[in-house]
Amino acid sequence: MPILATAGEEWRRNAMNVIMGKSAATVLLCMAVTTAIMLTVAPIMNEPIKPGAWIITTLASTLLGGPISFFFFRQGARYRALIGELQSSRGELQKLNALLQEKTLRDDMTGLLRREAFFDEIETRKMRHSAGALLILDADHFKSINDAYGHLTGDDALHMIVSAIRNHVRQDDIIGRIGGEEFAIFLPGAEPAEALAVAERIRVAIEVLRFEPIPGQRRPLTVSIGGTPIWPEASVSQLMRLADRRLYRAKNGGRNRVDFGFEQPLAA
Repeated sequence: MPILATAGEEWRRNAMNVIMGKSAATVLLCMAVTTAIMLTVAPIMNEPIKPGAWIITTLASTLLGGPISFFFFRQGARYRALIGELQSSRGELQKLNALLQEKTLRDDMTGLLRREAFFDEIETRKMRHSAGALLILDADHFKSINDAYGHLTGDDALHMIVSAIRNHVRQDDIIGRIGGEEFAIFLPGAEPAEALAVAERIRVAIEVLRFEPIPGQRRPLTVSIGGTPIWPEASVSQLMRLADRRLYRAKNGGRNRVDFGFEQPLAA
């Protein structure tokens, strides 16, 4: 803090020196102009230049030009400093607004897109891609983890699941948290076989996680995954229904598995 105060005082001293220098230059300029006027006008009027005229010129330039120019230069410096502060504040507000906007779009715990933000992103992205796939993942028997070990431990398990998902998707793929332990992945441009392979990699990566809610006591983590290809003419709700239908097939088929459909969404 003292360093900042010292820097501020130094800046003000430098600014004042500049203002005083400009004021002095203005006074000298006024004196030069008035002197030039006297030397020009006096011969034309055949009037001698009296000593009093020199004194009045000097005093007028000093007493009027000095304070007036000092005032205007100081006000100008203040306005520039104020504009600089306003621009700096505006930049900080823009950064804060961007952070707040990002916070409203993302889940606090996982950092993934929230449900509505994820759906909006699908709608935007699928308009630019003629192919793609949607996956929905749901953690198996997750309520039993929360009931047995508490929600904080359950959060640790979710973090591990999210990390495994992130490690096995492509850079441009979009992940969202659409429920408590339910996640969705949009794979823009992915062909069905590629999407199925991604889903299977994620399933296996989560299955082999070493989750120990109590040291030395391992608890298996698995997910069921349902998926569907994306057609540009299909709505987000239609795609979600198809992927959700496949997710429930995976659940009813024994869990810890992938069920990927190939039916046309508009025929569903």
